Amino acid sequence: MALEFALQTNEISNEYDGLPEKNESSETLYKVYKERDNTDEALKYLEIHESYADSLHNAEISREVGRLEAEYEYRERESELREIQQQQDLENANKVANRNIFILIALSLFMIAAVFAYNQYRNSKIREKANNLLREKNKQIKEQAERLEEMNDIKTHFFLLSLTTSEVR
Repeated sequence: MALEFALQTNEISNEYDGLPEKNESSETLYKVYKERDNTDEALKYLEIHESYADSLHNAEISREVGRLEAEYEYRERESELREIQQQQDLENANKVANRNIFILIALSLFMIAAVFAYNQYRNSKIREKANNLLREKNKQIKEQAERLEEMNDIKTHFFLLSLTTSEVR
């Protein structure tokens, strides 16, 4: 009964080409034939079992190598992406620093221009006041000159009058 069941399992696993199932069924057949002292068949299924076990082991090793390769590639790509991100962060930081420097320079130039404009405005107001004061002083000097001229004319007139009166006498 165990032999029939093991043979039937072996047949099904061969139909579906399931390597783990073929391995188990050949091992079961080996054990059954060994218990029945059928060494030729036991040896045959032992060799089949070892072949499947080696194939399974090789497949597992291949799977593990594939997994390790994929993991390595993933870490390598992740490292590259980190480096790219760091480089972009550095470039962005440089751009921000350059922009801040530009803004600082622009604000400084604006402040210098504002101070210069204020000084020009203040100087023009001072000049305007000085000019107004000079105009006023010039006006006063002109008025004094006119008065002095009149007084001089009167003095000259009195002098001439005194000369004429002295000659008349």
